[in-house]
Amino acid sequence: GLNGACVLAAIALLIAGIGLLQHRAWAGAAIVIWAIVKIGLEVGLAIVTAAMQREQFQAIAAGSRSGMPASIADSVSIVTLVLFIGMFCAFPVFMLIWFFRRNVRETIAKWQVGVRA
Repeated sequence: GLNGACVLAAIALLIAGIGLLQHRAWAGAAIVIWAIVKIGLEVGLAIVTAAMQREQFQAIAAGSRSGMPASIADSVSIVTLVLFIGMFCAFPVFMLIWFFRRNVRETIAKWQVGVRA
């Protein structure tokens, strides 16, 4: 599922990173594609995680004698969703910003396709 896709994304990032170290022209585009895919995966994973956490808190509130309000489940799941997306999308967003900078694009454009600089 999503975790397997995240492992594949990590392998793709490793390959793209090696390409960057070797000054391969395709590596910049690979990083951008990775970042877009990774953001999508992490948002999906955050939604699934928050939904499962919400259900768990609702079940606890329903069976609890401690008087925990059921509305806390929504609040906690929203906070989880926001924090999860913020933490796990920070690096892909940084990579998008970095690789869309003009001087970075110009530098990568000078690299020859398949030839080490």
